[in-house]
Amino acid sequence: MDKNKTYKSILVAPLDWGLGHATRCIPIIQYFLDKDWQIFIACPPDSPHQALLSKEFPSATFVPLFGYDVQYAKSRAFFMPKMFFQLPRINRTIKKEQNWLKDFVKNNKINLIFSDNRYGLSHPDIPCIFMTHQLELILPKKFQQRIAQKIIYQYINQFRQCWIPDFADNGIAGALSHPRKMPSIPVYYIGLLSRLGPKIESEIVFKYLVVLTGPEPQRTILESKILGIAGRISDRVLIVRGTPNQINVPFAPENCKIVNHLPNDKMQKAFAASEFIISRSGYTTVMEILSWQKKSILIPTPGQTEQEYLGKQLHEQHYAYCFSQDCDDYLEEIEKASDFEYTFPHYDSNTYLQTMDKALQDLNISE
Repeated sequence: MDKNKTYKSILVAPLDWGLGHATRCIPIIQYFLDKDWQIFIACPPDSPHQALLSKEFPSATFVPLFGYDVQYAKSRAFFMPKMFFQLPRINRTIKKEQNWLKDFVKNNKINLIFSDNRYGLSHPDIPCIFMTHQLELILPKKFQQRIAQKIIYQYINQFRQCWIPDFADNGIAGALSHPRKMPSIPVYYIGLLSRLGPKIESEIVFKYLVVLTGPEPQRTILESKILGIAGRISDRVLIVRGTPNQINVPFAPENCKIVNHLPNDKMQKAFAASEFIISRSGYTTVMEILSWQKKSILIPTPGQTEQEYLGKQLHEQHYAYCFSQDCDDYLEEIEKASDFEYTFPHYDSNTYLQTMDKALQDLNISE
């Protein structure tokens, strides 16, 4: 950087539930980097999120910020009860990050704060943007959804803008991103976000690319199930474990290649060289898959109502084939996907750039 030039600076803070929030921040960070902004990234130290983002953005300044450290249950039946009992700790974490932000901005010149689903990172004196695809929480009872929405809107409305990575019309996230009641702050549908960039063409090398994501223990549970049947698949399989801070990999059958992590450029090549993508129905992965119009097989995290809702909706729209992790015969379901009639939404890779330009102009933030 030119020492004589004054640079604007942005603090980017992705939620630490799985790697999806970090990966979908990659095009956001790149946008500001291309405009010569100084980048601060807040995430738990020595975490998979820091490992991933530091490989993509070695020039960024990483600042330690504690995570929410949410733990998932091993079974569907205990998913909601376990989440419920973690709510007091989550609330304390939000209050702690509010205090953390006050201290941070006292010691650092920050022009913009960008929070991906971290509810406590708003500041009254600095423009703050909150990004989420989930304004409607999917809960067992409607009254629970109304209460939850009221609570999260109290936090969201303290930001200047809310960005939603979906289409304004015919959105892929359905009711999650298109609730009946919207926040009171300006809302911008910025289109799909994908770290992969424009689609590239390649010879198909792998029949299946398995992309493992999400918090433990469910990431490991699905990995074990996939490895258990991978040797019975007659085609080549590439497995990306989603563990960027690990070195060793488990044993895999001869038809499988297994890696802990792929940086963005290599993940692009892996997507291009694969006919099917097998993954969770996490929203970030879904955006990457649909932006490249790839055939996919989605396996929602058991009990995670957002993923189950999204997987069901995408299956009904024929955007993806979806089946339950508790399914008895993975091979049968994977084979069914070969006969599934896929269709894909129209996608313009420049939409988010144009919408971000407009949103920042509305905040009176120039380059």
